[in-house]
Amino acid sequence: MNLLSVVLVVAMAGAAAACVLLRAALGRMIGPLRRVAPGARVRWALALLAAPAGFGALAALVAFGPCLHTLVLGMPDACRSHGGPDFFFCLRMPMHNTPVAWAAGLVAGAWIASRLAVGAQALVRTRAALEHLRRLGTFDAKRGFWLVPGDIAIVAGFPRAQVYVGERLETSVSAVTFDAVVAHERAHQRRRDLRTKLAARAVSLCLPTALRTALLGELDLAMEQACDAIAADEIGDALTVAGSLLELVRAAATMPEGFALAFSAPFDHLEARVRALCAPDWSPSGRAASACFALCAMTIVGCVAFDLPLHDMTEALFERLLG
Repeated sequence: MNLLSVVLVVAMAGAAAACVLLRAALGRMIGPLRRVAPGARVRWALALLAAPAGFGALAALVAFGPCLHTLVLGMPDACRSHGGPDFFFCLRMPMHNTPVAWAAGLVAGAWIASRLAVGAQALVRTRAALEHLRRLGTFDAKRGFWLVPGDIAIVAGFPRAQVYVGERLETSVSAVTFDAVVAHERAHQRRRDLRTKLAARAVSLCLPTALRTALLGELDLAMEQACDAIAADEIGDALTVAGSLLELVRAAATMPEGFALAFSAPFDHLEARVRALCAPDWSPSGRAASACFALCAMTIVGCVAFDLPLHDMTEALFERLLG
């Protein structure tokens, strides 16, 4: 258990360093990122959300690299031949009790557990709400969605997502706007965006709240723009879909219960979505992706090639921090 606490602290240190770098660069990244086509931008947002967890795992692997190497190959334990005299990152020797590591691990574990608990409660409430909607509504097999009371238009359900459309919505907006709403929600369903969002929230549990919220917002915007484009292709007119967005904004102000629309709410990205439909001008991101892949590959190769000195340096650093 002492070993587990130290592994967690090492991983936390790697994730924290990545979060600091990501937070410092985020302001400069948002502009170029939003000029990338929505489909590719979803992958970029997922990569950024997962980066701290990846750096944390890499830090733990670097710290225990030589020990893992000898253990996997069945070689004798060489941990005592290097590093400090009292503190070793070793999977075979007993780890010293480190109260600082236990305290940091418990704090981090409680923080992540609280986020998991909140997410689990939201899933339970959503499942209960959907069961209630299905009891009150009917499945329209011809149009392929659940027709339920109210003004909603959402995709929900796991592992199988379904489209839910409110009865009153169909009578509150024009037929063209209603068709755009349904096309948009079906696009979410076909793209399996709910699974992507769940995965994004899972890999970003270690991120600070502000950074996590910002990156999840960028992911949501990319998904909405991607589904807007699919709806425009299905209807055959991007300007019609853009007009439908504006009509939904006006209609939402007149409905006392408010919309629960993935199609239109939240409205903070409305301008970006309308602009993407009316004047799409996307920049290629292939070179940037290749550069990032090369940088990651070089980092991993460097960690493997210099694993022993990095291991010694990590031991010395954490001996001072945890000892």
